[in-house]
Amino acid sequence: VRSGEFGVRPLCVVGAHFDSVAREGGGRGPVVSPGILAPGADDNASGTSAILTLAKAFQKLQPAVLSQARCDFAFVHFSGEEEGLFGSLAFLKLQIDRPIEWMVNIDMIAFHPKDANGLVKKLNIGYDKKTGLERAKALAGSGFVDSVLVERGAFTYSSDQISFWDAGIEAYSVSEQACANSDCLESYHAFNPYLHTPEDTSDKLDYEYAASIINQLYFGLGQLATYKFH
Repeated sequence: VRSGEFGVRPLCVVGAHFDSVAREGGGRGPVVSPGILAPGADDNASGTSAILTLAKAFQKLQPAVLSQARCDFAFVHFSGEEEGLFGSLAFLKLQIDRPIEWMVNIDMIAFHPKDANGLVKKLNIGYDKKTGLERAKALAGSGFVDSVLVERGAFTYSSDQISFWDAGIEAYSVSEQACANSDCLESYHAFNPYLHTPEDTSDKLDYEYAASIINQLYFGLGQLATYKFH
């Protein structure tokens, strides 16, 4: 989405990977034969669908935000994330015409586990030491989910925001309920158990939950793009 003259304004990148893989035992196990199905409904068809939805919404529904934004939006699908973040690394190498203000990575937003309080809408927003908590909270606002866990280190073990962190660019990870920091009694206890298996199929997903996260991001990205430090 371009709202300024090319070459003048920086880019704000919103990305998700579209490759999928099956691993032995699921999770972070070794990759199994390419002949094993890896449907990837949550990881990461959910994220790629969010990118398409948000790009369409921003193009048609937010002229006021786009005119006030400090950057132009680039909605990007990355390949090769499962193999080693290859797509996002290539993007950073080839994208040299304009600086990047920040990046938001969407990876797995549609598996919704029940917890002790029933079906509560939660999501994780992660940042690292280069990204301040204050601006991460700006991304988190708007109230479409019941609880937003903003924590340094969420999803730091994987996914494309790491490429941007390593390049010194402010970046955030957005994912379904995970709970990854040292305060969690059971780290990743709510994470999708079908991750990287042939069972990661569409019948396991909660589409209303995914829509609530996309709505959260629709307003949160606008807040982040117009955010100014006090």
